[in-house]
Amino acid sequence: MRQFLFMGGTGALVVSTLVVLATMVICYWSWQRSGFSRTHGFQELLRVLIVILVAVLFNQPEYVEEFRPKEKPSIAIIYDDTVSMNTQDAFALQLPDELTARIAAANEGEGESSNDAEEKPNPNIAIPRNEAIKPLIAPELWNSLAEQFDVVIKPISAEGGASETNLNSPLSDAAQQTRNLMGVVLISDGDWNAGSPPVEAATRLRMKEIPVFTVTTGSASRLPDVELTSLDVPTFSVAGKVVRIPFTIDSALPREYLTTVTLTTSEGETLTKDVRVAAMGRTTDAITWKPISTGDYTVTLKVPLHADETIPEN
Repeated sequence: MRQFLFMGGTGALVVSTLVVLATMVICYWSWQRSGFSRTHGFQELLRVLIVILVAVLFNQPEYVEEFRPKEKPSIAIIYDDTVSMNTQDAFALQLPDELTARIAAANEGEGESSNDAEEKPNPNIAIPRNEAIKPLIAPELWNSLAEQFDVVIKPISAEGGASETNLNSPLSDAAQQTRNLMGVVLISDGDWNAGSPPVEAATRLRMKEIPVFTVTTGSASRLPDVELTSLDVPTFSVAGKVVRIPFTIDSALPREYLTTVTLTTSEGETLTKDVRVAAMGRTTDAITWKPISTGDYTVTLKVPLHADETIPEN
């Protein structure tokens, strides 16, 4: 599509029109005073034409030719798939019911049971970061953009070593690897330990008028949790003699509390011990047990679940 436009705006158009009209009036008055001389008339006409030309240039005339690309613009969805995303400190996303139903219908079409697709995770229980972002990387979530954009979903994998995370390179390569890139959505926990700072790549993309939208996952601080970190059972003991079994409990709760741990043996014996668990630290204690007879034993120590815990599995 081709068109001729004035980019000066309404104000410039009004001012230039008034100037041209005033010039025409003055030139006519001057020509009239000369007795309508032909030579003087040509001079005044030239003056009016010059003022009209200046007024046209003042309004910034431009000839615009619009080309519509044959290919649709692209949006890159880049998600973090490195080791740090295994950290269990995120919570399930609460998507709108419409999007949840769309993803569930797509999963059912792929052969998954409808019960599993409709099952909603508990929003108060911490889950791994990579599990929390799964709804965001489902292609069905971006179907509403498919008519206008090509949506490209690709992961950020560890480079060099299994524990390295480079967020700069995927952002820097996005413009070269994706044609007609219009925007980037980065889904990550923000942890990086390799390459240049990601903000440098985001700045370069912004200078190319390619916006970068970020979706973060994970907790900025440690979640409330109680974890049994060690249970040191001796490899052998003497029958009829007391055995001391040390254990360590790591607590991230903001206050100390009293709990009762339970030791169960493979012979069915049950022992209990009251333990005061320190706040925001480790508590080391021991429980005593007297094996009755010789043989191989398996012992299990259980710490009751605290009401404020967000990770019940440990």
